[in-house]
Formats: sequence, structure tokens, C-alpha cells
Amino acid sequence: MRLFAVAASLGLASTVAAVPELTRVRRDNSSSTTCLSHNDAESIVGNFTSIMMHADVNAANETVQALLADTYFETSDSINLLAGFPAGSTTFPNKADYIASILAAPPPNNVTTLKIMIADCTHILWYWRMQIGAQVEPVQGFNLMETDENHKLLGQYLEFNSIAWGVDTGFTVLDRTGQRIGNASANPHASAASDTSSIPIISVLLTGLLGLWITCS
Repeated sequence: MRLFAVAASLGLASTVAAVPELTRVRRDNSSSTTCLSHNDAESIVGNFTSIMMHADVNAANETVQALLADTYFETSDSINLLAGFPAGSTTFPNKADYIASILAAPPPNNVTTLKIMIADCTHILWYWRMQIGAQVEPVQGFNLMETDENHKLLGQYLEFNSIAWGVDTGFTVLDRTGQRIGNASANPHASAASDTSSIPIISVLLTGLLGLWITCS
């Protein structure tokens, strides 16, 4: 039996950087003259969603290059634990690795925005739902987006239902009594998607998701 075992082939950078210092996100916003509006937040989330879907990869690449700051990073313990990374580590330490991963990943299905909130002048909280892989269980999660004065994304912190993600991407997940969680054969979408050996995990949604995908084999 394997419970959240991740095979060796990972669709992400092998280098895991240290956790960003809190000073990267706890800035003094009192001097900011370009606080985010709700329309700004909706536009940023909309652009990020279009990047995840990447119906046109070239267009998505242009969008993501413009949206992310050069110092972009992403952190998710939901992803780290599935990938076998240390909890609290930076999942994506740089912009280039993140972009390569998200544009190579298969798009999620039925991405739905449940709530968008502005945390302060520079932070957006995006609460979302999406379906991936065999679509046995919907996945819900949060992206905390940090922006600069030009509304570029400096980084994201995201967490999601990793059990649902594991079930949807072919992990064997057992409850405390030893019973399997999720039943792909009972889902009409699962017949062609139940073999998820080549489906990576994202982030950024989320986030994402959602930003990182892990290739399981």
C-alpha cells in the first residue's frame, strides 16, 4: 500500500530554497499610493486562471511573463508534502521554473472562483474550486497573492485539499480504518482519466492551482 507516495519523476525544479523571510510579505503599506481595487484583483485572478488553462500556450506565456515579477516565488505545503519536500520550504524559488511547469501541465477543469478578497493594499485572497484528473472529488483551496506597486505577482502562498487531489491523480488514499477514500470507477469522468500516471500536480491552482504540477509515475 502507498499513502501519498510520489514517484521519482517530478515535473518541478529539484532545488528547494529556504522559506522567504517574512519581510518579503509584511511590508509597510502606509506609503502606498496604488492600492489594489476589487477590479484589479478580479483582473489578476482572471489572468492567472487563463495561464492555468493555457488554451493558447504562446498567449499564456506572454500573459505569465507580464504578470509575474522577476523575483516570483511560490510556497505550498499541500504540494510539498505530496512531492516529498520539507514542510515550509519554497516550492518554486524562481519565475522560470514556475512558468515552465505551469505551461507544460494539463489544464484543470471547471475552475470556479468562490471568493476574491483584498487583504490590504497589496494582497489578494482567492478561494477557488476545480476538477483535475479523474474528477472523483472536487478540489478547493486558497491562493494568497502578493503584488507589487505595478500589480505584478511577487509570490503566492497556496493550500488546498491534497487528499482530493491525490484521489483524483491516482494516489491510493486510506482512511484511519484502512478503507480507500474515493472511488474512481463510480465517476463517469473517470473511465478515460483513471490512469493518471502522467498527470502532474499544480497551485495555483491555484494555485492554483495553483501553480505547481507534480508528475507521478
